[in-house]
Amino acid sequence: MARATGAELLRALRAEADREAGIADRLIEAVETVTDPTAAEARAPAAEQRVAEAEQWRTEADAAAEEMAAQLADAQARAEASQQISVTEASCGVRAPGSVPSWRRTPPR
Repeated sequence: MARATGAELLRALRAEADREAGIADRLIEAVETVTDPTAAEARAPAAEQRVAEAEQWRTEADAAAEEMAAQLADAQARAEASQQISVTEASCGVRAPGSVPSWRRTPPR
């Protein structure tokens, strides 16, 4: 069994106390909000603003995802077409106009 030094125990107790203080603060705030209707009304516009921002971010993310899906489809189509050309070249021994034979291509760096 591992042994903890006094300093480690003190750090752990301090961290736990901070965590519990945060929980207590949120609980006190929630109770004050529930018991004070004006506090709840005051928080409503901020909550509505956060909801509106989240919806806007979601819309932007959806648009970006659609754009990326379109780009992926285009890239896949180009790759498939390139592969078809390579297969045709290999099977026929004929190169497509403007293509460079594999033995003349420079290796990637």
